[in-house]
Amino acid sequence: MSNEEQARNSDATAEGRLAFPHPALTPPGPGDGDEDERLQRDLQELLNRHCRENKSNTPDFLLADVMMDALRGFEEATNARARWYGRGDTVAGPVDLSREGEKAC
Repeated sequence: MSNEEQARNSDATAEGRLAFPHPALTPPGPGDGDEDERLQRDLQELLNRHCRENKSNTPDFLLADVMMDALRGFEEATNARARWYGRGDTVAGPVDLSREGEKAC
């Protein structure tokens, strides 16, 4: 670690913030986890950079967990709704998800 990084880390620690570079927040290298893991690390870094953990006294990694859970829940709900209505919208275009023998209201 360079002298400049050590000085920044010392200042951050004195202010009660997470020091950078932090192993959990380092950019992923080739083969480092999947997209969700990279997104979670990015969320942690963003939350920490904006000191949002201070507003609820909750560590940034826990806040990132909550955000990821909310995103997964939203994705699940919208996909379930699309299946219910017999349609699926994707980046590539609509997908037929019609349910045989059932009618939508």
